[in-house]
Amino acid sequence: MSTTLFLPNLKAVSTRDQIILVLFHEWPLTAKQLHARIAKENASNVSYQAVHKTINSLVSEKVLERLGSGYRLNEAWIKGVKGLVDGLGDSYSGKVSEMQLASLDKPIFLTFENLGSVGVFLVNEFYGGKFPNPEKKDATCLWRHTWPVGVGMSEKEYKHLLKAFQECRHLGVTKENTFLDRYFSDFLEKMGKLTVNNANFSAHEDTFLQGDFVAQVYMPTDVKEEMHGVYQKVKNADGVDINKLFTKILTKKAQTNILIVKNAELADKIRKEGNELFERKKVKA
Repeated sequence: MSTTLFLPNLKAVSTRDQIILVLFHEWPLTAKQLHARIAKENASNVSYQAVHKTINSLVSEKVLERLGSGYRLNEAWIKGVKGLVDGLGDSYSGKVSEMQLASLDKPIFLTFENLGSVGVFLVNEFYGGKFPNPEKKDATCLWRHTWPVGVGMSEKEYKHLLKAFQECRHLGVTKENTFLDRYFSDFLEKMGKLTVNNANFSAHEDTFLQGDFVAQVYMPTDVKEEMHGVYQKVKNADGVDINKLFTKILTKKAQTNILIVKNAELADKIRKEGNELFERKKVKA
């Protein structure tokens, strides 16, 4: 399976497809935002004029539609597309359809209303049995900040997570090293997950592995900034504000998207990087 679908590495596809793939996981975006996203994150030298011309063409073809000052994919077009991903229309609902589960070799795009819902999906479905890991490969995750796992977690999710940690080796690699990163990493360690902080990995987005499946989470920029701000401000246990973790991070209504691809080579490459970072940090410790 082509790794060009592992956003944001889109250099190998056309300007038209880059625009469509970017709008699969983030919308609405203006022409300037689309050009900046493609040029910066994908190291593309495509001009703004070329992007704008392609957008106009896609609008005339009813592939895109205006939403305020920006653009999004036309939902009627999504439902009619058969060449990219069967069931893509369902991806905007945040649910894995039976059709998608029957063909896990195809990319799956999902949309959620907040980060907390993403966490529930990862625990109950991604690690809960719907995405198999028969070889018991390490379930590595790379995230900028260790998510506030445990905050508001139901008994059901807690038991599912414990079970997942027992089925294979789980490793969490965190880029930052704030008090809250260490706080939630310690919580996960007690549940059975191996963790390491202050590790600079190459992924642009928070990434989760389950067997040969790669799930990449695309948080809105404002949620990323709010999360970073909250984590930066808390210096000790007295500063932990559960209400703020809920309202600013977990339950804030902000469209959050996931792309899941099955690609053994890609998964093993990410897994190897995570293991190397863990071993390096463990030796230094």
